[in-house]
Amino acid sequence: MIPPTLMNRWALVLLATLFSSIAPATPFRVATFNVELGLGVPGTTGHDAAGDILSRIDADLVALQELQSPDLSGTPSNIESLAATLGYTTIHVAETTNVLDRVSRVAFLSRHPFSSITNIASPPGANDMVRQIPAVVIDLPGTNADPTILTLHLKCCLDPDDPFRRAVELHRAANHLQSAGLTAADNVIVLGDFNLIGSDQVYNSLPAGLPVSYLLGSDVAFPVNYFMAPDNYFGTWSMTALEARQLTGSSNTQGSSVLDYILATSALTNRPHASEVYNSAHDTANGQGLPKAGTPVAAGTSGDASDHLAVFADFELVAQAGLTLTISPSSVLETDPSGAALLILTLPAAPRPGESVTVTLTSSDSTEATPAQSLITFPAGVTTRNIEIIPQEDALLDGNQTVTFTAHASGFSSATADLEVTDTNPSLFSFSTDGQIILEDFATFDGSADPARWPSSTGAWLGIDDGTNGSPGNYAYGTDPSLGVLLDRNPVSFTADFRNETGSQIAILEISYHAEQWRSSQQGAADQFLARLLLNGTPLALPNLTFTADPTLPSGPIAGGATRPFSTVVRGLAILPTDTFQLRFLAAPGVGGGGATPDDVFLNEIHYDNTGGDLNEFIEVVIGPGYSGPLSNISVVLYNGNGGGSYSTQLLESFTLDHTTASGHRIYSKLVSNIQNGAPDGLAIVESGNVLHFLSYEGIMIASNGPARGMTSTNIGVAQAGPIPSPGLDSLGLTGSGGEAADFSWTRFSGPYTRGTPNARQSFTAPAGSQGIAIDNVSVTAYLDRDLDGLPDFLETLLGTNPLLVDTDDNGTNDGEEDADGDRQSNLAEHLLTLTDPLDPSSHFLATIAPDPENPAGALLTFPALLNREYTITRSSDLITWSPLSTFQGDGTDHLLPVNGDPLARANFFRIEVSWP
Repeated sequence: MIPPTLMNRWALVLLATLFSSIAPATPFRVATFNVELGLGVPGTTGHDAAGDILSRIDADLVALQELQSPDLSGTPSNIESLAATLGYTTIHVAETTNVLDRVSRVAFLSRHPFSSITNIASPPGANDMVRQIPAVVIDLPGTNADPTILTLHLKCCLDPDDPFRRAVELHRAANHLQSAGLTAADNVIVLGDFNLIGSDQVYNSLPAGLPVSYLLGSDVAFPVNYFMAPDNYFGTWSMTALEARQLTGSSNTQGSSVLDYILATSALTNRPHASEVYNSAHDTANGQGLPKAGTPVAAGTSGDASDHLAVFADFELVAQAGLTLTISPSSVLETDPSGAALLILTLPAAPRPGESVTVTLTSSDSTEATPAQSLITFPAGVTTRNIEIIPQEDALLDGNQTVTFTAHASGFSSATADLEVTDTNPSLFSFSTDGQIILEDFATFDGSADPARWPSSTGAWLGIDDGTNGSPGNYAYGTDPSLGVLLDRNPVSFTADFRNETGSQIAILEISYHAEQWRSSQQGAADQFLARLLLNGTPLALPNLTFTADPTLPSGPIAGGATRPFSTVVRGLAILPTDTFQLRFLAAPGVGGGGATPDDVFLNEIHYDNTGGDLNEFIEVVIGPGYSGPLSNISVVLYNGNGGGSYSTQLLESFTLDHTTASGHRIYSKLVSNIQNGAPDGLAIVESGNVLHFLSYEGIMIASNGPARGMTSTNIGVAQAGPIPSPGLDSLGLTGSGGEAADFSWTRFSGPYTRGTPNARQSFTAPAGSQGIAIDNVSVTAYLDRDLDGLPDFLETLLGTNPLLVDTDDNGTNDGEEDADGDRQSNLAEHLLTLTDPLDPSSHFLATIAPDPENPAGALLTFPALLNREYTITRSSDLITWSPLSTFQGDGTDHLLPVNGDPLARANFFRIEVSWP
């Protein structure tokens, strides 16, 4: 029952036309709460205050934002402890894959299980979301109209790129609703911290200030519209933001701003509903606002828990006729053909004459399995339709996957069914015939997991990239993907297994590949790919396949990647039938570079006091180039030395990026009013709840609360005192040269302060880093050589010789010396070494010699030098004694060799020997 006081305080939305005929309804309460830098451990002020608030609200489902990594670790974790205390049996925490923020997350607590869970993240090839947006369907008892609920925590602040990034994330949320086939007739709720500040604007191109690792998805088209009103992003679903208010009538949810919203479709807002912004300061008695559990909590509880206020709402859900969806059989192989399993979709009743029902089918993972049709129409009289399922071979070593299919139709409750897709990607390559070529081009690789047959030794998979992302990890580089890595100074290997199923002994392997460089760190490490064969576990180095990246290229992405081909031939092998061998590419840190890239985050300059009223107080923070976390992980917590308590928290997201140095250090600053003037006071630089630096000025202090609780500060040793400076003519900052805080020393500057730029007598340095390198088009050819003469059997057979005997006609002449076209070059030499036609006398290896225009006394010897062939040039004046001139590997081009004859000889002869290494 909704209290009359609530109806008098707000314009509670009730459809009068429904009062006389409201269907049986299921009550449902939701809440959203940004807990500000994490819950903390049970027993701490913040954790217990959050628990008291949520206990008082007593929602069926709670959405939490700004959980930190420490909240999710341990047994039980902070969030598990909170859920157990409040009686929530279901927990879902968003993941950190395919997003920029790897620490701060959002989560759901529920008294009821979820029938469907989807984490909305950046699509393949993109990196444009800060945090995942989880979407759940909650299985509520008493109704089949189970609601779909999304919670989000959008990018904050007002840097030029911030509104654009919020608009993209809301685009992702809307895309999910659309792909799920949801309409205004479905029960859908979107709630969370929207951070919609600034003003409406239109983006026609990418804004300035985006992170280096930001990659906009191809599904986002310009212009991109940013709206302050959250309703504008969900007009297709007739969603409106509830007018939640505090008991005083204020709609603010953080300070003087409205950041936290609950939105709902017209299916919910056309029925009785109500909402409230909970502020413990005004919660003085039961019977005020929405009904609450227990008794009022202490007035300061909301402030102890967070700088945000919790928002909650009550809805009523009515039953709908339900769709039925089943799958037969319930599992398939990913290599099975279309139709190996069927979706069986059933309506509760057939459409009447002249009517039809359209049902939308969606798959939770289209890379594993999809319906053959996404829109299914039921004409009059039809209740059941069968739809084929199309399994997808994803070429990833990702194990078996469960794919959830969902059926939606306006006016009906949705239905889901699960399909188990068995990973059938083979674990190795097999040779079955002599001369067989196995080619791996990684054509369908998306960088989300190890590619099939090429497991990696270590490293996180970071998706598709073009060399833009500077974070260490494993990648699929380029639009025609290659298998790549950006090292963190530790080696990474990729190993493929090959089995001999020819029935005979493999004696020769020809191996080639393309090495690629997609990212450069100028003057950094000359990282390498080293190739090895592993024969019965014994490594055999393949030096001809060694690739060394070029550290002289300008730093940054290399457009299209720089490619170099490599090949080699390995002879004298004895790989027996059914034996397995491995080919391993080891990405090894090269020489050069300077070790770890600085990842420190530290205070660089501060101004807190001047004569008269304090003017232009500011804080300046530097982030090292090795720091890969999001700004949302970092905060500056100001502490008052009088009692040691914190009095302000400044999120680094709200700072302005003023300058990036040549070393990659980023300088952020912000004007901050009312910084305490010392004797002593201080601040902490905090990353994901961990204190990186706790500094003080005008003395030493001990923090009594917050992230630095119990810690003793480090006095920076300088102060804006003795004397207090005039406005604008003094600041405290670091000087010296280096990359981290410890490399510098504090000083008091007597001149104008330098907010947003390096300080006087300060220079930033950082060792150069790694190169982004990759392998592609790996080709392995296996040859049998049963007579062990060094010639592959298939070539001897092709030339009409017996691969089991060197001299088949017993005429004293090796079969390889026979010359079918009479051009004085053997059939075998033409077919194997020069790639000319052994049956055409005009097709043969030809070298020419001509005067050298740059050396009148010399000449130029010119001939085609084929890839993967070795050429040795010798000289003689009598055709008996030969002197070596040059040996080199062919590169597929015509070779020009300057030569000089013996000035004392009557004639000079040059001989070119060609071999297959």
